[in-house]
Parts: sequence; C-alpha cells; structure tokens
Amino acid sequence: MVESVGNALFGFRPNVLEDVVGEHGALSGVSWFIRHMPRYRLILKSWGALRTHLVTTVIAVTGGSPSCAGGHALAFQLHYLKHFDQLFTLDEAELLALSSIDEEEAIDKLFDALRLDGLQREIPVLQRLMELHAGASAHSAEDSDLLHLMSMFAAVAHLKSDDASFAKGDDDGTHDPINRDETLRARYAQLRKRAAHK
Repeated sequence: MVESVGNALFGFRPNVLEDVVGEHGALSGVSWFIRHMPRYRLILKSWGALRTHLVTTVIAVTGGSPSCAGGHALAFQLHYLKHFDQLFTLDEAELLALSSIDEEEAIDKLFDALRLDGLQREIPVLQRLMELHAGASAHSAEDSDLLHLMSMFAAVAHLKSDDASFAKGDDDGTHDPINRDETLRARYAQLRKRAAHK
C-alpha cells in the first residue's frame, strides 16, 4: 500500500517510504501517511508546487531530513525551470549545503537568490516559517499549514541522518509528479552540466 503511494504519485518508490515503514512498522507507517499526506496535497494544490517545494526544502534542510531534502530540492528546481525556462541560481546541492554554514549567512544567500530569480514574493513566507520555528504562535491558515509541514518533516528528521546521506540528498529522486516528465528532467540535467563547465 505504501509503495503504491509513491509509484502513483512519482513513478518510483522514494526511500523515505521504506524508511518510515521500517522505523514505525507497517500499520504505523500507513497511519503516518494518512495523517499527513492528504493535508500536504491540499497545501500543494493551494500554494502551488514552487512555493510548497521551496518551503519543504527549507524545512527539511534546517531540520536535517536527508530522506526528504534532496527530493524536494530537485522538485523545486524542475518546477522553477518549467515555469521560468531558466535555472535557479542555487542548484539542489547548494541548497542542501545551506545547512552547513552560519544560519544568518544561509538566510542571506537564499534570499539573495530568490530576489535575483524573481521569487521575492516567497521571502515573507520563509520569514514567517522561521518565526514559527522560533516559537511564534499561529494566527492564520497559512501559519497552520506551515506548522503542519514542520510537524510532518519532524517525524522523519532522524531517518538516515548521517552526514554522507545528507550531503547528497539521500539520492531519493524527485518527490513530485513532475518526476514523470523525463524530457524536463533530461533538460535540467543537461543545463546543469553546461552551467558547471562555464
């Protein structure tokens, strides 16, 4: 059942699904998905893929969730390319590497990239995310959604949390149906390869 969720949504079975079942058992693993995934999909529909995957990437990176960080970072990259027809300034490896530098420096680097790449409207959402992470009370539906995402990722933050896995995003594919777009994925890889050789 859990495998069918990943195959239906993404066309493959993300490692995190196996990790959750392995950690919590089959029934508890299914229960985790029932509690979290319907709300997550509503958030995805309401916010759109770009905002959702940007926020989830930041949550996963700052929370040390390698089983999710790489998958959402790559999903964000693909949606950005599809929407803007260009690469985002920071690639997924650079997004993951934000966890290894000073927090203030990481925030400045991310916000500078968002401004440069036409996503400055996302900055207030991320600022609010940080306020909630610091203990601020929720006052809106958006706050409630942010808290839900934080809770969702907190439940898997400890899975496969070794440094090597985190550094490469756990090589867990793209956590979004856009993973099925093989042409887009191939174009993204080609553009990144070209950018790396400039």
